[in-house]
Amino acid sequence: MVVWSTDSLVISYFLGPELVTSYAVTFKLYAAAFAMLSIGNSVLMPMFGSAFGRGEWSWIREVYQNSLPLMVVLGGLFWVGGILFSKPIILLFIGLQGYGGPLVVFALGGYGYILSSINLTAHLLSGINATRFMLWIAIAEATLNLALSIIFIRWWGVGGVALGTFMSALLTVYWLLPLDLKKQTFSNVKLAWRPVLNHFFFAVLPGICIASILTQIIDAKFIWFFGSILCLTYLAISWHFLPLQSKRMIIHFCKRRKV
Repeated sequence: MVVWSTDSLVISYFLGPELVTSYAVTFKLYAAAFAMLSIGNSVLMPMFGSAFGRGEWSWIREVYQNSLPLMVVLGGLFWVGGILFSKPIILLFIGLQGYGGPLVVFALGGYGYILSSINLTAHLLSGINATRFMLWIAIAEATLNLALSIIFIRWWGVGGVALGTFMSALLTVYWLLPLDLKKQTFSNVKLAWRPVLNHFFFAVLPGICIASILTQIIDAKFIWFFGSILCLTYLAISWHFLPLQSKRMIIHFCKRRKV
């Protein structure tokens, strides 16, 4: 609540209320993606709690480790897709006054990627009622977000506020929540960093770099075509890095939908 609410207050105070609109509209576009991730993970939360009550650590570990890569793939897709398509979407429905700029788009996409990595972890901790340290981690993120936003806004304007939100999450919840998960579950459940990092360096990072270049060299009317090809390529590369069990989950889900 603090992280999402103070950004507009900082912009209004330092730059004026007229610039709040561009940030708020761009943020709302990403918030829809954030909500999709949260809805999917919230379904698992009571299931984690039920399994915890029965002492089924193996089930919790399996579901967590197989679901997290899928969340990360979606987070990377929102980041790449946001860089490519956020400006055309905002211009189509609202106009240029609703577009926060490339730095805002990049930073909020990165923030969404971090949320995709830690949102499932937070729901798991909540499901097993291991939340006593989550409060302090959240306070650390909110405090750092406010401080960095005030510092960065002087250098990069509205984009600096978005960058402060991204960096505060990267420096706190991104690595503190997985550590808390390992501690609270007595090492029964822990985040496997290697697959996440491999996917980031070989799929997400090239995707956001190419997307950023495309938005600079491709005419706006062609961005949907080339952007779609890039997103499909990103998904194909991501499929290669998914664990086998995660692939089986997707295939099983698709087969059930056909039935």
